[in-house]
Amino acid sequence: MHKINTWRNPYDEGFSTCRRKEVEFKPGLTVLVGCNGSGKSTMLENIKEELHKEKIPMFFYNNEHDGGSNSIGESVFLGDINFAATAWTSSEGENITLNLSKIASKWRNFILTGEVNDVSTKFAKSFREACDIDNKKITSKKRFILLDAMDSGYSIDNVIEMKSLFDLVLEDSEKMGMETYIIVSSNEYELACDTDCFDVTEGKYINFSSYEDFKKFILHTRKKKDKRYK
Repeated sequence: MHKINTWRNPYDEGFSTCRRKEVEFKPGLTVLVGCNGSGKSTMLENIKEELHKEKIPMFFYNNEHDGGSNSIGESVFLGDINFAATAWTSSEGENITLNLSKIASKWRNFILTGEVNDVSTKFAKSFREACDIDNKKITSKKRFILLDAMDSGYSIDNVIEMKSLFDLVLEDSEKMGMETYIIVSSNEYELACDTDCFDVTEGKYINFSSYEDFKKFILHTRKKKDKRYK
């Protein structure tokens, strides 16, 4: 388990990211659930910042920011013209699959070493530099993979395949003796069903027995969001 302190009124708008001041995440796959605008992305940023303070290795990926043209640009920079050409002519869902395959290929090394080796480290501080632990071995056995908006534009079959990939990564991580957390924001029932889901506004785990159950929850969070904005 890992505890995270939640932001208190981070945007100076009179409300906090979560009702609870401290939330606890379980190893394995956790799906952040709630309607659009309920605070899933903010919670991921909250987790990212707290892990940074604690010097715990994390792999953060935002599909809307890091995917699409940014991913194509990175591929061109690295000389992977085949990937760039394929991505340029692919649909939104196909691009998610391409990018998921690309970032997943980096996860095994990340889980083993705690280091994120991608093109961004050529222009920004690496994880070690950012955390001021140069020349020090990462001793933590915890690894966090944070994924935002990964199911945006994805079909049901692709979501199911993505969930299977997460299962394989976690199984591989366990064999390596690591305590790995995959935390994903999602609005897809196929990812949320039979999974430990986390209600970002209430700060508690929730499970869904059916699609109707999930639908009612999303509509309820929409009412709470609208009330908050009013």
